[in-house]
Amino acid sequence: MADTGKIFSVLHIVLDSGERLPCLVDATTWIPARVALRWIMRYRRYRVQSSTLAANLRVLGKVYKWTQETAGFGLDDRLTGGRTLQNREIESLARSFRGAKAKELDTGAFDQHLAILEDFLKWSLDSENRGGRRSLDLAQLAQERNRVGLILRSLRTGARATERIEPLKRRRFERSATALALGAIRKAY
Repeated sequence: MADTGKIFSVLHIVLDSGERLPCLVDATTWIPARVALRWIMRYRRYRVQSSTLAANLRVLGKVYKWTQETAGFGLDDRLTGGRTLQNREIESLARSFRGAKAKELDTGAFDQHLAILEDFLKWSLDSENRGGRRSLDLAQLAQERNRVGLILRSLRTGARATERIEPLKRRRFERSATALALGAIRKAY
């Protein structure tokens, strides 16, 4: 069991089918975080490996911890009640990923935390996904997903995968090799 700050832990479960499934649980009661469990079971487990699921849940453990300790509410109750995180709450939560108490995240890890948060929050906006009260029609759902995406994209630090350097085409390679050979010959004389 991996610790996410003593409030929530990631428990690794092996199903009868042999599938390894991590689960985010309250560290004192062992009760699963309802919406996180639904996200894993209904959506995320079909897209990533078990180790990635566990890493995603550790990030969500930080989110659940922040909502309880800093914001003063239960995330499951807020989301299933049809309420969302407000702009300033999302910004504060993102800052907490890099806060004084948190381990310092490099740029790529910070952006990855925000991407996981964005995926989870967008998924949880739809009551058919998360369960609970329906509060948004289709147009409002699209608008809220856009709002969450815009806020979190604005907070990203911009780390991205390096671009692959394309190999030289044959003609360009031959010209470069000829130029290098001529340069070496000139230096010799």
